[in-house]
Amino acid sequence: MEESVEEVQRSLKWLEDVTTGAIGYEIESRTLQGLRVVRAQRGFLLCNFNVPDHATDVNGNWHIGAIATIIDNVGGAAVYSINDRLNVTVNFNISYYSTAKIQVCHFFL
Repeated sequence: MEESVEEVQRSLKWLEDVTTGAIGYEIESRTLQGLRVVRAQRGFLLCNFNVPDHATDVNGNWHIGAIATIIDNVGGAAVYSINDRLNVTVNFNISYYSTAKIQVCHFFL
């Protein structure tokens, strides 16, 4: 059980470092600005996120690149909590069914 807690803490630390810009690229930290982890356990993260204005397109919709960035990073953190190393996304495919206006969003992984 203690090892599981350490894995989750390591994963949360990595996600925090990406979000604050300590590691990764500026575009990631700008996109993830305001991300808050509500619940974390091995292989699962529940986050609360208010979409910042700079992550929207000209029509006020959540920019699709910003959506992909948050999915990739939060998903990566969830996987990192059950794996002993970070994995790299090689093939990432998302089907968007509609636009997303600025609002509070929850991600379940």
